[in-house]
Amino acid sequence: MKDFNLSLITEETDELLLLHETKRFLETIIANSPDIIYILDKKGNIKFINDTIKNYGYNPKQLIGKSILDIVHPDDKEKALYKINERRTGNRKTKTLEIRLVKKNNSVIPLETNIANFKCDSLFRINAEGVYKNGKPTTENFYGTQGVARDITIRKNMDKILHEAYTNLEAEVEKRTKELVDMNSKLLKENAIRRKTEKNLVSNNERYRILFNTSNDVMFIMDMDSNKFLEVNDRACKLLNYSREEFLNKTIFDITNSTCLVDLPYFEHQKLEQFIKDKFIRYQTGYINKSGKTLKFEVNASLYSENGNKKILCIAKELQASPDERAIKSPTNKLEKKIEGQHKRGKNFEKQQNRSQKL
Repeated sequence: MKDFNLSLITEETDELLLLHETKRFLETIIANSPDIIYILDKKGNIKFINDTIKNYGYNPKQLIGKSILDIVHPDDKEKALYKINERRTGNRKTKTLEIRLVKKNNSVIPLETNIANFKCDSLFRINAEGVYKNGKPTTENFYGTQGVARDITIRKNMDKILHEAYTNLEAEVEKRTKELVDMNSKLLKENAIRRKTEKNLVSNNERYRILFNTSNDVMFIMDMDSNKFLEVNDRACKLLNYSREEFLNKTIFDITNSTCLVDLPYFEHQKLEQFIKDKFIRYQTGYINKSGKTLKFEVNASLYSENGNKKILCIAKELQASPDERAIKSPTNKLEKKIEGQHKRGKNFEKQQNRSQKL
């Protein structure tokens, strides 16, 4: 009997065990893969497909021998036809082709398929590459195609959501940009109007100040609550002989003759109420100038509000003596002077008599 080489048997047994374990390992990976892994023959019929296809309502055993195109969406069959049976290799192989898979209940699932040709197998799509015996790309050496189909439904939905969100964001940005542009344009117009109004206001104020200070009548503005002067014109300063600073430290009562106080609308309660109601009153009064002389005026007083404060504008026209008053006053003055002269002469005569008696 021929002797057996025990060490050779042991090595062959270890290799078989390793091959067996590797096969089991690969079968476990394929069985638990979330992707559809399949093998097609040269005609594109299914020779193998893993259990992941059950998630789409198919029995793997019932698909064996059927064309892979039977589960491809009709609209995608034409573009999938020449990619599934891809025979090119290297850089020319098919990469990342998207097709739709029809589920058993006729609903549609978008798939991203990676395809590569493999020995005696023909697989699905996207990355596709021909596999040839001895590495020679000839018709006789072609084995088939293998592929991996990945369900990209969630990714597609997310892409759609992100696209819609981006579109909505762009629309919102465009809307907000338009609103900001419109608002900025409106603000620019309002600012231009405001500047023009301020310019006109300054111009008007200057004109009013000129009219205020060049008036032939006494004009002043006073605070209704405190009765203090807030502003006086040049005519008031000249006629009553007070400086502007002196006026601003006084009230209307300081320059009004005491006998004329009852004429003031803001001195008597009943007249004050009527003035507040009508916002206008005309009366006569007497103002005392710095030298103590009383000058008579006819006053037009108007009530108005500014920044929540009540103010009174008074325009006072000086009253001149009438011709009759001047005629009566003139003889009276002459008579007074004549009497005063006689009185002085009488006193001088008495002084002379007194000196003569003493002598």
